[in-house]
Amino acid sequence: MEGSASSGGPSLPNEAMAPTSRTTAPTMNTTAVGERASGKHPDADADTASKHDESTSDKDEPESFLQAAQLASNLLWMADWEKEFGKEKTRSKMRLRSKQAMIHVAHTEYRLFDVEIKLGELQEKLERGRNDFKDQRREDCPVFMPALRWTPIDEFRNPDQKNDLPSIQLPAIEILYSQGSTLLHFQDHGRRDSTSDQPKNQEATAKIPERLRIRSWPLLGHLEKVCGEDFRLGHFASIESGPSLVLLRPFKALFLFEQAIRDSVSNVETEVENAKTTGNVKGTVTGVGGPLAFEWKHLLSDLKLLIEVMDTALQPTYKLRQSIADATLEDIAYPDLWHLFRIGDIVTRGDASHQAFKVLGIAGGREPLTTKMRLEEQQSPPIYGFAIDCMSVSYDGSFYVPRLHKFKISKFTGLKKIPALEVYPIHFDPDASAIKNQLMSNAARYISLTRRPYSHVMFRGRTVDDTPEEIEGQVVIDVAMALSTEPDWRPPRIVNEEHLTKPDLRETFLAQACRHKGLNSEGCCGGDIAFKDQNMNIDQRNPKLKAFMEFMRPRTEGELGDDLMLLPNSIYGFVLRLRKWVTVQTRDLSDVAFDNDFNHLMMNEKQKQAILALVETHEKARLSPGAKKHSIGASLDLVTGKGTGLILLLHGEPGVGKTSTAECVADRTKRPLFPITCGDIGEAAMEVERNLQHNFRLAHRWGCVLLLDESDIFLAKRNKTDLRRNAVTSVFLRSLDYYAGILFLTTNRVGGIDPAFKSRIHLSVFYPRLDLDRTQKLFDVFLHKTKEEQRKSGVSTFDIKSKEISRFAKSNYRSLKKSGFSTWNGRQIRNAFQTAIALVEYDVSQMQPGDPKPSLGKKQFEVVAEGSRQFDDYLMRTLQGRDADIAIRDQWRDDTFELQEPGHATPLRSELPTTRKPEPRFRSAKDELSVTESDSESDSEESGNDEEKTGDPKSSGGNDMEEYQQFLEFQAMKKAMGK
Repeated sequence: MEGSASSGGPSLPNEAMAPTSRTTAPTMNTTAVGERASGKHPDADADTASKHDESTSDKDEPESFLQAAQLASNLLWMADWEKEFGKEKTRSKMRLRSKQAMIHVAHTEYRLFDVEIKLGELQEKLERGRNDFKDQRREDCPVFMPALRWTPIDEFRNPDQKNDLPSIQLPAIEILYSQGSTLLHFQDHGRRDSTSDQPKNQEATAKIPERLRIRSWPLLGHLEKVCGEDFRLGHFASIESGPSLVLLRPFKALFLFEQAIRDSVSNVETEVENAKTTGNVKGTVTGVGGPLAFEWKHLLSDLKLLIEVMDTALQPTYKLRQSIADATLEDIAYPDLWHLFRIGDIVTRGDASHQAFKVLGIAGGREPLTTKMRLEEQQSPPIYGFAIDCMSVSYDGSFYVPRLHKFKISKFTGLKKIPALEVYPIHFDPDASAIKNQLMSNAARYISLTRRPYSHVMFRGRTVDDTPEEIEGQVVIDVAMALSTEPDWRPPRIVNEEHLTKPDLRETFLAQACRHKGLNSEGCCGGDIAFKDQNMNIDQRNPKLKAFMEFMRPRTEGELGDDLMLLPNSIYGFVLRLRKWVTVQTRDLSDVAFDNDFNHLMMNEKQKQAILALVETHEKARLSPGAKKHSIGASLDLVTGKGTGLILLLHGEPGVGKTSTAECVADRTKRPLFPITCGDIGEAAMEVERNLQHNFRLAHRWGCVLLLDESDIFLAKRNKTDLRRNAVTSVFLRSLDYYAGILFLTTNRVGGIDPAFKSRIHLSVFYPRLDLDRTQKLFDVFLHKTKEEQRKSGVSTFDIKSKEISRFAKSNYRSLKKSGFSTWNGRQIRNAFQTAIALVEYDVSQMQPGDPKPSLGKKQFEVVAEGSRQFDDYLMRTLQGRDADIAIRDQWRDDTFELQEPGHATPLRSELPTTRKPEPRFRSAKDELSVTESDSESDSEESGNDEEKTGDPKSSGGNDMEEYQQFLEFQAMKKAMGK
């Protein structure tokens, strides 16, 4: 072991010691660490152990000590060996990696050199091939077999199948046909529209042509000259396997230029005859490499084959087109829709609106031949179905401009009735004459509505917006203001080709699977080229085309001409009651019936005259601002443009006629009533100012009577703490100064308005509580209206007991006043009539045969009175007082105020009334009315002393008032003690 330790390189321990050293390693490691820490070297310990064995060999030492020493020595040798082996292994890997890198670099250089050599060889072959290709060009067109072949759809050559037959063995024209449900359509038209013999080729009429392949280059060159269309002849090469042109259904060129093609036969025959005398038997067409010669007799035979196709295979379609021209066609197949629509046709929709449109363009109707195009610039949006671009004419506030509409007919199978299509030519409608008359009537109505800056009309019907709703009310038609408020509604002033539906180029692109990978070019390697007929929807040489394009610009009324029927059947209107813009149909508009009679207002005659005088004077100044005879009062303000409006304040308790006054004034002057509320104006100062200016501008533009109902929110007094409300009041004050129209302000809380408004109000009108005389007059007015509605309807399902209802009006008024309840106001009387009529109409609906005819009388009104009285009694108990008392206490208004003669001021109250808890006083309506039932018979003859008979309200209610004031004093004392 010592010899092993002193040798130069590490050596492995013997096999016998290895297992022992592995099993005892954990224990010996601890010992070795302790020895190193004490400064002893392991070799020194080994020498000491050896000397000790020699000197004490005769002693009996423990065998475990020797084994431990050997294990420690072996572990040290193994650690040194592993370290040296790791270093040697790393050096070997580095040498191997270096050799591999050198080999890789050399191999890459060799491959690059080989690629450069092969690339040069390919370039030489390409140049040599080009020279060979030029050498193979011919000067003559290939001659094809003068035959017409019908090929079923499954045998028609695919684009990736190369035809190696010589040209003389290939037919000059080949038809791909299919058979299906459309066959019946063709045969039907052959029988229905033809009075002559059946088509010549019976087999052809039993097949539906889908594609037409023309191989004859002379024929394609001839068609290019005759039709003036690009038949892609310049893309053909003069080789036997050159491409052919494929015409797709509906074969537009053969129908649009039918007569020109037929007439050209005589010209070719003339050339053939001339060739016999002159010897010039050849003509030329232009190909890729230059002019290519052909013989006139070959062109003539190929042209006659094409005429045969038109006379046989396409004959049913020619008859279909004739039935379309005669408007006798009833149904149509999807692939034939192109024949039905022509640019410039007037079409309509298959709904009740019967809006008319003019066709601008058509696209689609065929399945794509490929899913992708070769070049990105050739990409176009896909068209699913048959697209029809149409135009109508609408008003933009200044001119009549075109409006683009895009319709699409989804693909369908079999036949479909023409009026069942999304849009269809108007002459195919069974009621075409009546529809045209209606369109012209709608156009005249539309012109009359847009000829003026605005129109005030009545609308009854359903709107045509995205969310339709039923509306009955007055609207203002103002297209310019509508488009200004709703910019999304504004149509473009000019429509051109850029706005029309782009054709799907994939419909006429035949993808090729040729030898040139990635090129994917039509006609390459002998493939077919599809005729590009997407834009062949109108004869470009039509002299009317220029005039037609002129209609795509803004026009005046006099320039519309026959396009009057293209005007829409709907128009934008502002619903005054809802304060919003909607789209309404012109047929639902009518003149406004101004039915509100100003004389029916229950108010003082002097006040009526004052209101009328102010309104009519202001109206004259507005309608004739330049007239000499205008009111001098309008120019008294020191600041120009300020204080030119008319502001009236109407105040009083609810239901006494404040709102009705504004309605009657609007009807009297035949002006729109524009009601706005606090919700339309907002609550923040900036919002209030913006909305006020907008509504003021609309009202002034349309000459409206502007009504701001419940305006006390904006008229509220300013204070030191609520800056937000102060700002709103200030904004409202400033806006009133510069409003030039008529404004009615209504409030039932006049005590809370700011003093600054007093000087801005031209006339303030107080509406006292209804007395018995005015109550009876209101009952008479509603009775008259009820009878008038019965007369208008022409059906009288119930009788009306007028005298009985009048007696009820008196007795109900007296009983309410005697019981301390508030008498009915105008709104309550109207509601009572509506409820009573509903009750009697319900009785009518429950009638059995033989039952007597129901009557509208006291019975129904007593039901209403009883419910109203119960509710009033409940509120009095809940609020601890009557409405009039609460209004006085809160300083809103004084319902007991009576108008005084001029020069007599109403004395001020010494103290405000306080509420008291009322005693239970409810009795049924029958009990209350029975008190005055004895007087019922004489009420109809009595004239005007009802107030005297009821007694003085002050004297009759004196005790109650005293108790009432005592209770208020008690409440105030309790409140003071609580503080």
